[in-house]
Amino acid sequence: MSPRVADADPRKRRPRIDRDFVMAYRRRRFVLAAVEIAHEFGRTGITATTLCQVAHTARNTFYDTFESVDDCLRHAAGEIEAELFAPVGKGDPDGEWLPEVNGAIAGLYAAVAAEPLLAEFLFAHSFAIKDGGEAAYERGVTALVALLKPGRRVAESLGHRPPPLAEEMAARMILSLATRRVLGGEADELAEESPKIAHCVGTIFFGAQAAALMLGIEPAPDSRPTRSRPVRQPLAGSGAGEQLEHL
Repeated sequence: MSPRVADADPRKRRPRIDRDFVMAYRRRRFVLAAVEIAHEFGRTGITATTLCQVAHTARNTFYDTFESVDDCLRHAAGEIEAELFAPVGKGDPDGEWLPEVNGAIAGLYAAVAAEPLLAEFLFAHSFAIKDGGEAAYERGVTALVALLKPGRRVAESLGHRPPPLAEEMAARMILSLATRRVLGGEADELAEESPKIAHCVGTIFFGAQAAALMLGIEPAPDSRPTRSRPVRQPLAGSGAGEQLEHL
């Protein structure tokens, strides 16, 4: 060992950064770059060159981090799914089912409203990724289905029989509303939607009135028009008119 190295002050040595930390930092930069490019140009605008330009990194850094552009995008979709759907798995298993669902939906919608571009990438652009790009979105659906499954048992205990695919139908309804709001530039309005969509979920399992009671909300009045029986007019010349006058 040279005297220069031996005599060096250890306090002045450059600290060694953990490689896992470095790789996680790189991956996050490329994820955010992919989200930004997809928002502006769609999937076709995302290349290794554009990713490196937006992330301000060298091309060899990109290929040291990912095998290909699609590998990067699949990672991005998975990371975004885990981030946005984190509130879905935080319910209290001992709590009341429909209020817990309402809280999970509110958490999901709050995460989407806070990061609308991440949600746009997952809900719209992930389907254009080769070899399983939609898998991240479907994992979100699966997480919601798992959240909704106990509702069937609760409904049956109360004498209701939900449709065979009630859980998946409700899960896709929750995400469909979020997708429409995000793509319409109205993600900030999702905060107002969670009680309404939770009531719709409850209606699938229990009916509108029971769902409203479980959520402690005022049920909407029945707006269906009442049907009145038509009055039959007596036939002309039948004498029925004279008969009715004497009744």
